[in-house]
Amino acid sequence: MKKIKRIVCKMRLLFAKYTHSKSYMKEYNSYLSFVGIDCISGIKYIHPTAYIDLGYASHIHIGENLVVSINSIILAHDYSLGFGLMAVGKGTTKRDSVIIKDVHIGNNVFVGANCVILPGTTIGDNCIIGAGSVCSGIVSPRSVVVGCKAKTIKSIDDWIE
Repeated sequence: MKKIKRIVCKMRLLFAKYTHSKSYMKEYNSYLSFVGIDCISGIKYIHPTAYIDLGYASHIHIGENLVVSINSIILAHDYSLGFGLMAVGKGTTKRDSVIIKDVHIGNNVFVGANCVILPGTTIGDNCIIGAGSVCSGIVSPRSVVVGCKAKTIKSIDDWIE
């Protein structure tokens, strides 16, 4: 029965997506609650191409008036450790190591296009996450954060140990 309800919920969401943004968001709010995301029913807008980690829905907590722009990603899990171990011949399956951490997004938050919010991130109230940003850790309330800096932190050999 739950599977049928989920399919009906997805169908209503798809219909609303192509008809009107207000009905889309109403259906999307219902869908997010149905799959287990802890959200206040006042999400402002989540673009249809945004990805929310529904496989770990119970680890995502969303406040009111959230806006998520095009192609953004909200993750509550990280399999990179397991895949990294496999890549260097130290692991057997991707399930060897999975990191699951809660994501908390406060009230009145805007997430720009192509952002990634990583597991364990807490974003305070009244924040702007600039386009293309990779967000991790704690973002203080009333902050504007931008950017993504990739840098070498250690060798593969050091990482394995």
